[in-house]
Amino acid sequence: MKSIIVLCFLSIFFSVLSATELEEKDLIWKGRTKTKIKRQAWPQNVQNDGQSPPVQPIVQPVVQPGVQPLVQPMRNTFCDHEISTIGKRSVPIPDSFPNLNIYYLNEESSDIKLVVNGTKLPAHRFVLMAKSPKFAEMFRSDPTKTEFDLGPDSAEVFKLLLKYFYTERFTLEDDGDYRKAIDVYKMAHHYGMDGLRVQIERQLAKMIFINNYLDIYKFAEENQMHELVRLWMTFVFANSQQIIGDESFMNDTVEMAQKVLGALSAPPSYVLTKIKALMEANPTLTAEHFRNIVYIERCNVEDLLVLAEMKLYDEKFLFEDMVKRFRILSANCQPVRLSARHTPRWVPNN
Repeated sequence: MKSIIVLCFLSIFFSVLSATELEEKDLIWKGRTKTKIKRQAWPQNVQNDGQSPPVQPIVQPVVQPGVQPLVQPMRNTFCDHEISTIGKRSVPIPDSFPNLNIYYLNEESSDIKLVVNGTKLPAHRFVLMAKSPKFAEMFRSDPTKTEFDLGPDSAEVFKLLLKYFYTERFTLEDDGDYRKAIDVYKMAHHYGMDGLRVQIERQLAKMIFINNYLDIYKFAEENQMHELVRLWMTFVFANSQQIIGDESFMNDTVEMAQKVLGALSAPPSYVLTKIKALMEANPTLTAEHFRNIVYIERCNVEDLLVLAEMKLYDEKFLFEDMVKRFRILSANCQPVRLSARHTPRWVPNN
């Protein structure tokens, strides 16, 4: 009897022991180790200023006896907070050469002299080489040379170019001096400074006015400044009434008049009148020069007849357009139904 009781007790003991070992192995395999979190108290001498992220308390895992802990990578909360603020800073991004503006035209620290139309301007070799391939090639050709003659250009205009090397900003004392901005653009193109050219193009877009819009368009078209040309057309369209009242474009070249007439928000009858005046003043012009200026969609029937008379468009094309308009009008018109009392009656003559 005692032997049976002992056997039963041993079987129960070994079964419980094996189950415990299997449970521990299963937890370790799945990474679910039973841990208890023990948090330390806040240090008495640490104060949070309300701006920096709070310091996380140290966490120490306390592993139960008999369970092998898993090694897990640590997570730096402070680094995550800093990474999340990248690109969202309220302070401006510093220039590629910060605080170099204090060295602009600085005689003490300069190592070269730039002679522009007889005026000597102090500069720094490494600053000019970093932003201009033209200057870099010039300095490499003669590393020992310290004075360079840049030709008879305007010294005041070149100072604006030189200031960009140290500040990466293009500014004018007079916001309406578009001619000086154009001169600086030509210099920037000569010295291969694409960043300055972009800034000048943006500045010129803000300088378009009635008294200079023709000159700015010519310069933009000459230098293939497509974005500036698009903004110029927007300006002409928005200020059509003032441009029509001025009509200075009619005294300019034929090409300039074509561009203005094509961008104006004006009735087709006004545009056709100006085209007639241009063709009368220049007999060599043909209808091909003005074919894409008048928008047929804006023309009424009388304007279409004038187009046919001036032979700006093919008569067959204009006739087909008129037939198309008639069909659209007839399809959209609702038949008028009169009641019996409104029906006209025929009264015979006695």
